[in-house]
Amino acid sequence: MMQRHSKMGARMDHPCMEDLDSLSVPLEESNSLAAMSRQGEWRLLLKCQNQSHQDSFDEMLRAIERTMIGEFKNLQAVIELQNKKISEQDEVINKILKKTNLGDAGSSKTYANVAAVKNTEVIVIKPREKQDSNVTKSDLKAKIDPKGLAIGVENMRRGEEGAVIINCTNTMAKQKIKQKVESDFGSKYSVADGVQKNPKIIIRGVEEEYIDNDDSAIIECIKEQNDLHIDESTIIEVQRKYKQKDKVDKGNIVLTVDVSLKERICELGRVNIGWRRCMAHEFFSVMRCFKCARYGHTAQKCENNVTCFNCGGSHKSNDCPDPENQQYPQLEHRQQQSALENTPRATLLRMEPTLER
Repeated sequence: MMQRHSKMGARMDHPCMEDLDSLSVPLEESNSLAAMSRQGEWRLLLKCQNQSHQDSFDEMLRAIERTMIGEFKNLQAVIELQNKKISEQDEVINKILKKTNLGDAGSSKTYANVAAVKNTEVIVIKPREKQDSNVTKSDLKAKIDPKGLAIGVENMRRGEEGAVIINCTNTMAKQKIKQKVESDFGSKYSVADGVQKNPKIIIRGVEEEYIDNDDSAIIECIKEQNDLHIDESTIIEVQRKYKQKDKVDKGNIVLTVDVSLKERICELGRVNIGWRRCMAHEFFSVMRCFKCARYGHTAQKCENNVTCFNCGGSHKSNDCPDPENQQYPQLEHRQQQSALENTPRATLLRMEPTLER
């Protein structure tokens, strides 16, 4: 024991021992350093983990952004495609409406703006003394030059009692012609404004039961069974109706309509009435004399000889010896009717003479 103590004492007394003692660390301080080292490692580990999570989060955001951009581009492409289809459909609809005159059919009042036909101004020039309408026409052409007046004229046609009817393109043209006639001819001719008559439509092959119905029932049937946009402002009246001689169960109906409705019916060509889709077209009421069978005047003003409609003899049709023979003869004077000389054959076939006594 004494030796051990002596050795320890010798060690403590050795000069190097003091340096070693200065390098030694207390136990508590050593434990504190180890804890700090472990905390630093944990901080570094957490920092690395946080950085890794941040990188993953950023990558996820970038992936979401790329996905949203792709979806947006796809949606934009779909919208552009749909807009293109809508534009194409609009073009098709506009073409159909333009072809069938069914423009803005949203309201019946504005439909006329689409299907409207250009109106013309009518002027009637009538001689105060009796003369042929050809003479009146020649006088007007000799004195009035549409080119010099800078006006437009739709047409010029002959009227009754030597009159000439002129359709002008506008009111100004009508006024210029009126002033020119009054200044150049004085009191030789009277000038008056003409009245445009509403056109007529004939519906063929109508069932007999509808021919026997009231006019209001026929009009109501036409309104309900056809998409013609007829309202309170539309002019539609039953002019006359009659049964066909060669077809027991069928007949024809003649309607007076306004210009817009006439155009729509003529474009369709057919009208639904009851269980039939009947042919419909414009009706031309040709004035025909019951006395001489000529066109363009009535029997009241006729100065020709009596001519039979059946055989062409010089007697009344009611006194014809062969009344069953309803074939019209080839009368020479029919070829001389100037009122029909320029009428197309297709139009003549649709005309039905209106006999006037």
